[in-house]
Amino acid sequence: MCAFLVFVLVATTAGACAIFSAGKEGGRLEASAGTVPTAVSTDADKYYCPGIPDASVRMMFDVSISKIKRDIVNGNKAPLRCGYKIEDGLALEIYYGYYTDNYPPNELVHTAGLKPRVTLKYAGYAGSGELHPGSDGKIRKGTYECGRRFIALDYGYAGIKHSVGDTQEALTNLIQSTLPWMCGDQPIPGTDGVTMKSVEPDWLHTPSK
Repeated sequence: MCAFLVFVLVATTAGACAIFSAGKEGGRLEASAGTVPTAVSTDADKYYCPGIPDASVRMMFDVSISKIKRDIVNGNKAPLRCGYKIEDGLALEIYYGYYTDNYPPNELVHTAGLKPRVTLKYAGYAGSGELHPGSDGKIRKGTYECGRRFIALDYGYAGIKHSVGDTQEALTNLIQSTLPWMCGDQPIPGTDGVTMKSVEPDWLHTPSK
């Protein structure tokens, strides 16, 4: 049985892998799909993490960020991870891609078994998501999954310290902005026309035994 996913973006940008999760309890947010930006840029230098505009991440913090890592977790057998650092430490980690039952998205951001404060559902898109607070009560972690596709975000302690505005709003907006390519059929921004459909893993179409 395949325990993990290997997801590679074969494009002009670096390779990538990913995962995400859904919520059922807590407050619920509804949003119109029309508010989600769908424009695609092939300027890879503006997308350290394919699909996530660098400018959007910078706006989340009151100090400069550094791009510290873009890698496949645990060698070749887990999702793409993009990390951002600020002067005091880790600011934000983002994971996305496809997931298996053996390695669900909420394991990546350590929310498995926890009750979310907010659940997410967007008009026009399948799937659902959830937001979780940290020990200080601020929303710190967010996940969304549609079918086997997912995205997960996790503020670091330094990121929370230097966060700008409402962290719940920041994570909600960032998740929503990914839906056209994560849950839809739009090209992934920052790539040369790569879509999630074009990089589906073989096991997705293999009947389970």
